[in-house]
Amino acid sequence: MAQLLIYMKDNIHNDPTKDEAASYKTGDVVSVQDDSHVWGNAEVIFPFEVVSVVGSVSDWDYLLAPVFDSNSEVSCRRAYKWVDGAVLK
Repeated sequence: MAQLLIYMKDNIHNDPTKDEAASYKTGDVVSVQDDSHVWGNAEVIFPFEVVSVVGSVSDWDYLLAPVFDSNSEVSCRRAYKWVDGAVLK
């Protein structure tokens, strides 16, 4: 088993480019840990949610991948979102 730490609100930056590339958004997976991981007090309250999933950390760590533009710069913090128990690209 693994656990996903999911961000549950939209952070907003005034610069739209920085906002898309660097701000956590609802459904972004912040961390993937083994089910024995002990989360800190700040990680188990809003705006975070811990979700247990079947599989190992290596099965789920692709959710941490960003999106790169043609210049190999991060254009979006996460390529995938966790929404209502499903992975969306």
